[in-house]
Amino acid sequence: MSISKRVTKYWDTYDTSSIGVGAYTDEHLFNKYIQGDILEVGCGRGGRIGKINSFKTKTGIDPSTQAINDAKKHSPETNFVVGIAEKLPFPDDSFDFVYSLEVFEHVKQYELMVSEMVRVLRGNGIGYIQTPNYPAKRFYDFAYWLLRRRSDFKDDYTHVTKMSTFTLSKVISNHANVEYVSTRNILGGNFFPLNYLDKSSFLAKIIGQKSIVIFSKRG
Repeated sequence: MSISKRVTKYWDTYDTSSIGVGAYTDEHLFNKYIQGDILEVGCGRGGRIGKINSFKTKTGIDPSTQAINDAKKHSPETNFVVGIAEKLPFPDDSFDFVYSLEVFEHVKQYELMVSEMVRVLRGNGIGYIQTPNYPAKRFYDFAYWLLRRRSDFKDDYTHVTKMSTFTLSKVISNHANVEYVSTRNILGGNFFPLNYLDKSSFLAKIIGQKSIVIFSKRG
């Protein structure tokens, strides 16, 4: 069985209980970079890309056939494809904005995922990856359990790639120009003094629950 078929089978099983949960991000930052032809890597049921006002074209790719079939019903103007992040079925230089939210941590061959996102990105395009910030993420799991926002503080068993904001930035810098790095979801961030904390600061990169790295193609 090919890697594509194995991954699709896995995520079709996972889809029945977990896939399709919201992948939230820094909306102001995200909207700042949306442009041209758009690709979402790991689109799930298409909830995010379906809400984007298309500049040109919108494409979503996900390994779950169940998720893609559902996405097609709710966002017919978007081109949805079954496929994996490690081998995107698109020509070089196809998109102006390529993004992935809460997917990187599920991919074992993360170097391939990054290189593929860069490959399909046009010269003046922008890439955007968001993923949990380890080990800070585990603190949030415990804190939300104490606050009774979740039933336990176990880590997600599907997270096979666990990186800090700093490590993620280094990995992406192996393939592209890193333009901006920040975090989001800082517990207590609405209260003084954290509400004044620069999300791209060294401290924020340590304590933020989510890592965001924005990058562009070299050359």
